[in-house]
Amino acid sequence: MATIAEIIDPELLKKLEALKARLENDKEKRRRNEVNKNKSKSQTYQSMKHFEREFLPKSFEKRMAEKPTDARALGVSLAKESLEKFEEELHLIMEKLTLRR
Repeated sequence: MATIAEIIDPELLKKLEALKARLENDKEKRRRNEVNKNKSKSQTYQSMKHFEREFLPKSFEKRMAEKPTDARALGVSLAKESLEKFEEELHLIMEKLTLRR
């Protein structure tokens, strides 16, 4: 009984092997590209403010431009902004501490 290698022309067999190697190489390249795409998609944001600034710039600018004129409301909005800044800083500090461990 003859094997496939004996039946098929040796040059054709070499071409088939080269084609098989190229297909495997292409498959590996596609797999690496998918992995790289997944890595690039996993961007993290420090706060909702940063996220909103990146993806919703018009609403972010509008929200930042709206400042109350009433003294009490102005005080409340300034206090909220201070708390947001404090939370962002605290989040950054906690993240740095967890990375050190």
